[in-house]
Amino acid sequence: MIDSVKIKHLDRSIASKGARTLEVRVSSSVSFETPTRPISTTELTAKSFLGYRGELMAPLSALPVDLKTGSKFQKFLKNNGTVNDTRRKLQSMSDSTFMCPSFPILQMPTLNVSDDLPLKIAFDMQCSVEDMDYVCIPAVGPEAESYERIIIDWCESAEDSYGKGAVPQIRMDENPEAFSKKLGILCELSKTGLVMILNVIYANPDRNSVQFAELWRQRENMNAIVNCSEVPSKGKEFRKGVNIDLEEYLIQHGIDSITRKKHSVDSKYIFKRNMEDPPKGLDGIDRYDVAVHSASVRMSGDLWGSTKHPPLCGCSVCRGDNRERLIERFAYKDNRDLERSGMRYFSMIHDHQSDQSELGVMRSFIRSGEMVEYEKQLELKRNELLDSL
Repeated sequence: MIDSVKIKHLDRSIASKGARTLEVRVSSSVSFETPTRPISTTELTAKSFLGYRGELMAPLSALPVDLKTGSKFQKFLKNNGTVNDTRRKLQSMSDSTFMCPSFPILQMPTLNVSDDLPLKIAFDMQCSVEDMDYVCIPAVGPEAESYERIIIDWCESAEDSYGKGAVPQIRMDENPEAFSKKLGILCELSKTGLVMILNVIYANPDRNSVQFAELWRQRENMNAIVNCSEVPSKGKEFRKGVNIDLEEYLIQHGIDSITRKKHSVDSKYIFKRNMEDPPKGLDGIDRYDVAVHSASVRMSGDLWGSTKHPPLCGCSVCRGDNRERLIERFAYKDNRDLERSGMRYFSMIHDHQSDQSELGVMRSFIRSGEMVEYEKQLELKRNELLDSL
């Protein structure tokens, strides 16, 4: 578990919107700085699928669990099998990330403070997972008056009875007044050490400018890691097939780490697809994007495949290979049948590692107070990339 969270550097330029670095101490000999990218179910699934033996280095693990798609939430409330299945998934993910602090992210509908049954089921299920350092408090609202009581109850109950911490959640699309009050409560609790991780649930910044500005305003008072979950993989489109990543914008508003949305796929669809004959050409593989984080953009697989000189990457999964070699390694099975999901899973592992590399560059600019210069360099790299396509 995390011992302490300390704000180290704060960019005070309103033009750069307030990126910050935190020093997070895990033990007397282990610490790390934010912003960072946690390892998530996305990368764990990709690593397992590809049989990838290399290490995915991350100081945190944030493990989204989809309890919202279709009838999942109703089954979670009424079916012991669904609760046990969710518990087993969390246990398996916890076992895979035992080397770093781990916390689940329950993607479920927003609850009322009086919803005792789902709150109790979620609490008991998570507390029974061995080696899971934190439990996730479902998002509740909009009753800000009862919010502090619920957060303190969960934090103290998890710690006193199970030796675990608790991670509150707050929605970015919540009513601005309620959002501000809840964020103020969490800031005060973070100063006591009761709250060390906060998860904010992503919402479109263009439609929720007041909430993002409030998060920016409170960044100096929040002594906790702020993770943003359910972040889509694409942002503004520069041209067809080229999109800007959202990481830069979110980090400059006081967010310290980012996880993507967990999508559940119906088991019937997986079974049906596995029974089909292998596709005959590359058109049959899953759609995927290739992240180019030195320029903070994503290229569609189609565009990447048609670019004469695609950017090379030295991460441990790419290993400096050219496009043809990467397709050879990940798009085909040993019997030369096409592996539909191979390139998509490859891109996930590449994305995580190149993200960590770019965030290391960003941390150095935040520490030196030169985020404006970082933005200028990033814009130059983007333009150079676009000119080369």
